Amino acid sequence: MPNSFFKFKQFTVNQDRCAMKVGTDGVVLGVTATFCDGGGSGSADAPKLHLVDVGAGTGLVSLMIKQRHPSACITAVEIDPDAASQAQENFDASPWKIEAVCSSWQNFASRAEAEGKKFDGIFCNPPYFTASLKAPSEKRTQARHNDSLPFTELISGVAAVLAENGLFYVILPAQDKEGFEKLASEKGLVLSAITYVHPVEGSEAKRVVMCYKKAPALCGEGPVVENNLYLETITRGVYTERFKTLISPFYLKL
Repeated sequence: MPNSFFKFKQFTVNQDRCAMKVGTDGVVLGVTATFCDGGGSGSADAPKLHLVDVGAGTGLVSLMIKQRHPSACITAVEIDPDAASQAQENFDASPWKIEAVCSSWQNFASRAEAEGKKFDGIFCNPPYFTASLKAPSEKRTQARHNDSLPFTELISGVAAVLAENGLFYVILPAQDKEGFEKLASEKGLVLSAITYVHPVEGSEAKRVVMCYKKAPALCGEGPVVENNLYLETITRGVYTERFKTLISPFYLKL
């Protein structure tokens, strides 16, 4: 059984009431999603980032992003009441203020759009299984399968509430890249950067972290920035130097 908690350098993630536990996908998203921190200048009147975590689960990614962007205002949206409650407890026990909201992304985005709210950044480690065997636990099925959050509805909500200069990050299986990109393009979101995530040096990418922005109204699309991130060396259990650099501010042991 997985541990009931996962301790990082600056915070602890309790996860006994969450269907999806701390995992590599969340960690990778937490270290790669990067926003232009307007509040980082130290000026009291500098604009602060307003970010949204879609499907927050334990709150892991929100905590990692907050550690990297301390001045950001983060709202963590989670549909499952137990997970939302535990995420808020994790936030309250951390050095930072983060708000967890128990809601579906569809309802949250709809309300935000009606109120004219826009967000500087949105990040998501979404449920993405579509045809695989459903888990015995209804909550785990909801967390893993996209029945409750189809890609079309995730993207529609993002397109509605992302600010003009905002960024949207999502981590997905590599095989879902083209289909997701097509759906995003139809809603006016343009792929700006992509990181191919390889579990081992020399292996094929199993995940992709994609960064989207809104399509520019008057100028053409710029080139897509492509990167590769290798998690382990060919020696099993040994992280690459690049991945060590990214996770060293968070992991107690490397």
